[in-house]
Amino acid sequence: MRIVLQLVKNKFGFAVGYGNQLFWDVTYNYQLLLYSLQYQYTFYQKNSFSSELVIQPQYNAASFFEDTQKYSFEYGVNIGALLRKELSNFSVFAMLSAGPHYVSDVPSRQANGFIFSDNLMVGVSYMLTENLGLDVRGGVRHISNAGFIAPNGGVNNTIFQIGFFVLP
Repeated sequence: MRIVLQLVKNKFGFAVGYGNQLFWDVTYNYQLLLYSLQYQYTFYQKNSFSSELVIQPQYNAASFFEDTQKYSFEYGVNIGALLRKELSNFSVFAMLSAGPHYVSDVPSRQANGFIFSDNLMVGVSYMLTENLGLDVRGGVRHISNAGFIAPNGGVNNTIFQIGFFVLP
C-alpha cells in the first residue's frame, strides 16, 4: 500500500528523543530527553516534493556535570520549515526550526532562563497504516540567548528522535 504524505495537508504527532555532546569536546556533557508534540501543515507541493510548516511545543529534561551532577528542565516551542521528498513507500526530509525556550539550569558557559533553541534535523518518514506513520530523525541543536544576558557561550547537542504521527 502506497500512501503519499504530500497529499495530506495536516499531520499531528509526538516524538521522544535523546541528546548529548557526541560530536563536541566539552567537559560538562549536557544530556537531555526530549518530548515534543508536532503539528505539520503542507503549504506547497509539486511532483514528489513538498514544503511544510512545523510547530513543535517541547518539554525536555536535562542533566550535566560541572563540579557536581546537576539536573534541569526546558520548555518552549519551535517553529520551522520541513522540506520533504516522497520516494516509493517512504519519504526523506530536512527540517530547520527555532524558537523561544526557558531553561532552569545550564552549564556555566550559558546563562539560565530565556534562550533560543535552533535545530537542524534530517529524517525518514514511513507509513505504518493508512493513518499512522513513523518518523526517525537525527540532527544538531544549539541553545543560546542571542547575547541578551552574559554568559552566552551556548550549548550544542547531537539529537536523535523517534516519533509517530497521524493523518486526520
